[in-house]
Amino acid sequence: MSAVILSVTGGEALYADMGHLGCEPIVKGWYCIFPALVLSYLGQGAFVLQHPETHNVLFSMFNHQLPFLYIPFLLLSLCATVIASQAMISGLFSVVYQGMTTHILPRMKIEYTSPELRSQIYIETVNWMMRAAVIVVMLEFRTSENLAAAYGLAVAGTMLISSIMMTRIYILRDDPVKWAVAAALIVVYTEFFLSSLLKIPHGAYWSFIMAAIPLLIIVAYIQGLKKLHTIQKPVDIESFLPRYVAAYRSLPKIRGTALYFMGDTRHLSPYIEQIFFKNESCTRTTSLSRSRPAMPRSVSLRTRYQPRPRPPCLHREGRLHGSRGYHGAAEEPRDR
Repeated sequence: MSAVILSVTGGEALYADMGHLGCEPIVKGWYCIFPALVLSYLGQGAFVLQHPETHNVLFSMFNHQLPFLYIPFLLLSLCATVIASQAMISGLFSVVYQGMTTHILPRMKIEYTSPELRSQIYIETVNWMMRAAVIVVMLEFRTSENLAAAYGLAVAGTMLISSIMMTRIYILRDDPVKWAVAAALIVVYTEFFLSSLLKIPHGAYWSFIMAAIPLLIIVAYIQGLKKLHTIQKPVDIESFLPRYVAAYRSLPKIRGTALYFMGDTRHLSPYIEQIFFKNESCTRTTSLSRSRPAMPRSVSLRTRYQPRPRPPCLHREGRLHGSRGYHGAAEEPRDR
């Protein structure tokens, strides 16, 4: 069973690409990929039955049947390797981006490579880390046969975790048919995973070593965030306003308008509170702005007035709301 799992490798890349490209192109591509895989595996099985001494089945079969196309087929295989590696890289970018948005991974610099699709991203730090990991794996295993044990265990673990998460999602959505199917997949992939554990003495332990690196980063980052939140708790806007109004009346005023960007205008960062109450000075007008990346290059700035009055020091009776594209920087228009 630990060898059979190698026949379904690549399925985990489809899930990664689905988060990067969307569901529709993956489903349409599967209509072509699935028949091709079935024919390929049936042909390889028939060739093994006729030539049981064969080791490298695919290349030996092609060289035996169409020897004059062996070199073009080898070049095609190299191109397929590059395409598959590119799919894994883009999928890893998507997974890391989701980790940053859910606050389980530290923030990294993200470059958006497409003005139409926000999911098309490039993360330089992740790219270099993956390059280092590939070099380590190449120096350690040297051949694809040695890598098969670790790769099979990694794929079985990935598919098992995906099945568990799908089952949990369908249970929360109260969809009994889909969670029953997902639960059946858990049973299947559990068998594959347990059988792949037999490959640990043959190099499969490297799967746990490589997986431990991002796990330690996630655990350390989450624990650090918890300690940071205990030290710097956000300040509720309703408790902040009376203190700010009292300080605004007594402190000396600086000409101009202070504009603070934040993700949630209901809870302020303790850094903003420190600026207001410990610097012993404030601007004549202060605006709290919420910035939301929306379209690729759009920049807008507007004032939305609240039904209940606000202190005049906070942009009259309203709050200033801004939105910017993920391709551009948040700037206030000069004519405002």
